[in-house]
Amino acid sequence: MTAVKTRDLCKRYVPAAPLSALLRGRWRGDPVAALCEVSLDVQAGEALGLVGENGAGKTTLLRILAGLLLPTSGEARVMDQDVRGATAAFRARVGLLGSEDRGFSFRLTGRQNLSFFAALHGFSGRAAHDRVARMIERVGLGDAADRRAGTYSTGMRARLSLARGLLGDPEVLLADEPTRGLDPRAAIEFRALLAGWASQGRALIVATHDLAEARTLCSRVAVMAGGRVRAVVPPAEVAPLLGIDA
Repeated sequence: MTAVKTRDLCKRYVPAAPLSALLRGRWRGDPVAALCEVSLDVQAGEALGLVGENGAGKTTLLRILAGLLLPTSGEARVMDQDVRGATAAFRARVGLLGSEDRGFSFRLTGRQNLSFFAALHGFSGRAAHDRVARMIERVGLGDAADRRAGTYSTGMRARLSLARGLLGDPEVLLADEPTRGLDPRAAIEFRALLAGWASQGRALIVATHDLAEARTLCSRVAVMAGGRVRAVVPPAEVAPLLGIDA
């Protein structure tokens, strides 16, 4: 089953004009193409990597697939739903995981943070309690769940982010540089958590700068540059395309 499908997907921005242009009465800058004609298929049970330089379009693609950005043109479907009609039910089927801690209150405990997001997913009462407890156990935060999130290490915050991303039991997980900032041991452990989740027949798309991460998690890798997918290859073939030794 195709979990994610894009066809000729494009995203263009029109930024504000620089100061020099504003002084001449020009309010908008030149259009910027963040994505250009991206066509991909990701099957249920598959892990696809996205690699490329900063600005290649990886994060923009993930945010469109999560229903957080609208494409300018082209098609994007997740679990056969058009991202343009993203609803709460759609977002429950798609988890977005980043390397940053946005959205958490560091004054609350890890458990309290997850309870808040469980409520956003429509869980309440015993169902919410049980769901949060299950996610805490799944990501290995049991000993720290009732500590304030502000006391967490970088690795623990990454685990908390993963727990949040899995709360709705998504069928597709989108991970944007999920191990950035983690020490080597924490990164290995975190990749094992992601691999365990992906092994259950769900689709995983991982944007990463780490070729070892792509080799560990992914069966195919899309190499991106300038908003375009230049090639989709096995992980072992990525380094030569990037002109590096690895």
